[in-house]
Amino acid sequence: MTDSNSCSTEKLFIAIDIAKQSHDALISWPSGKTKAVKISNTLMGYQRLLDLTIARPETICVAFEPTADYHRNIAYWLQTQGVQCFLVSSLACARAREMLYKTWDKHDRKDARVILYLMQQGMMQPFYDPLVVKMMDIRTVQYISSDFISQNSLPAQSAQSLSDAVFSRNGALFP
Repeated sequence: MTDSNSCSTEKLFIAIDIAKQSHDALISWPSGKTKAVKISNTLMGYQRLLDLTIARPETICVAFEPTADYHRNIAYWLQTQGVQCFLVSSLACARAREMLYKTWDKHDRKDARVILYLMQQGMMQPFYDPLVVKMMDIRTVQYISSDFISQNSLPAQSAQSLSDAVFSRNGALFP
């Protein structure tokens, strides 16, 4: 499930439950100390989170469960500060919550604890913002082409030609 994440036990972990107005974060220092904080979804809130850690950004690993597009702002800002950002699967969070708490009941602080547990187990994927790295994944291209076909704005043959050009066996992507 992971792509060789480089978060070791010597790094500071921050688990963030993303929401529209404010985020619940759980900071875990390598010494084992933890602190729960609520930060606003603003630049001042993001800076406050980093200030609370009292650590160099390159020694911090942040993980979050993607929620609509609300995670993109904080992830972009943290990455520009040098922090490593990771995603945890929504399904993994749901299953871990059931396992840890024996219930499906959820709230923001509990979700942050579940995300921290998944981080400690290494069950996370590196976060790549397609707009920053200027690269779309296969699902995004597939969604775009199927969306064009369903709107009849692009004939099916043209969409198939586009798909063949991008994913051809003789092309550069799949030699």
